[in-house]
Amino acid sequence: MEQAIEQAVRTLEIQHRERAKRKELELIIGSMTQAVVVIDELEHIKTYNEHAVSLFPSLKKSNVYREVVQHEALQKQVETMEEERKVVTVGGQQLIVTTVPTMSGAIQWFEAIQDVQQLELKIRKELYDKGLVAKHTFADVLTVNAELQQTIEEAKLYARSEGTVLIYGETGTGKELFAQSIHNASKRQQQPFVSVNCGALNETLLESELFGYEEGAFTGARKGGRSGLLELAHEGTLFLDEINEMSRSFQTKMLRVLQEQEVRRVGGERNIPINVRLICATNVPIADLIEEGEFKADFYYRIATLPLNISPLRDRKEDIAVLAEHFLHLEMRRENRPITLADSSMLEPLIAYPWYGNSRELQNWIRRLVITYPEQTLTRAGVEAFLERSTERTEEVTVRVSESYKQMEKELWQKLYAQFRGTKEEFCKTYGISSTTLWRRISE
Repeated sequence: MEQAIEQAVRTLEIQHRERAKRKELELIIGSMTQAVVVIDELEHIKTYNEHAVSLFPSLKKSNVYREVVQHEALQKQVETMEEERKVVTVGGQQLIVTTVPTMSGAIQWFEAIQDVQQLELKIRKELYDKGLVAKHTFADVLTVNAELQQTIEEAKLYARSEGTVLIYGETGTGKELFAQSIHNASKRQQQPFVSVNCGALNETLLESELFGYEEGAFTGARKGGRSGLLELAHEGTLFLDEINEMSRSFQTKMLRVLQEQEVRRVGGERNIPINVRLICATNVPIADLIEEGEFKADFYYRIATLPLNISPLRDRKEDIAVLAEHFLHLEMRRENRPITLADSSMLEPLIAYPWYGNSRELQNWIRRLVITYPEQTLTRAGVEAFLERSTERTEEVTVRVSESYKQMEKELWQKLYAQFRGTKEEFCKTYGISSTTLWRRISE
């Protein structure tokens, strides 16, 4: 008698646990935004949510799966009890149907393709708002130069690969344009594109930006810490511009990240797995830096699996007029200032100018032209005169007398640099300094 009572109590406890589990399952399924049905091994529907009723109204009358879901492909999914995802049309609506086997049957959920696309658009918008989206494609690379066209084809091949890319080109040649285009032509195109200028940050800042940090890692660290850009680039692409400015000690840290595919935040104790495709860019030949002992050879070999060289604009003179006309129309729209073009030869004077700042210098010059050109009709003579005036350098620069020697020195460097109109390579070569030194002199 006593054993019978104990057995009855155990049975009641088991039933109670089963009811609790079922109730929990129903609550979970009821909170889901997709239509969900749970099927047992006899192909009976054990539970479902209201979204499923909207899709299959006969659920209110029958619990037999084949009577409710009258679709041969879906019935076959349940019959085989194998995990599968299929796109089907039910009631005139395209659905993504996922079937997952369980210990006692299967779970099947239905997502409208339109909802999936809207979710994808929302995610893309959030990434765009954060600046983590590549905006350019290879269609944005304007050229009639055979060498650059070959470079584009080479870059398209690289886009199919997961190998690291090292892009060499002078400032203003469009290295980030190529990096974004490679990302958008790769299988990672729907994932983040994160860009970092290594030359604009010192080693400490670069480490906290790329690796992130934990709360209290240093004075001024954000409460709760912050994810690094390597984490934000997970499943996507990380673009490191001016990689030549990265210190040797930080190159060692980055080499470990690339080899281990994991990152540890500053002040942190755990390693965070990452999956990132790396694209780097340099405006200085890395081989020269290795010879000078300023760049680690093992790091170079790791990042230069797929090298890409972008020739300077002065070596692609046939592109100058093409780009100038494109920039002209772009800047006229931006400034809302229509200018009549006298004839097709008006831009020819630009071809003889060396454009050491490449496309960037050309676009800045065109914008200045659109804003300040005194006439409504742009002529060849007008372009020649404007080019001569705007590219002329003065023999003297003056600085204000200040109690701070550093402030006077900073102003002197800024005014000298302005004489070169942003053409960093020419300026650094003229004065025998590195781009890091230049950045420090004009910004500190």
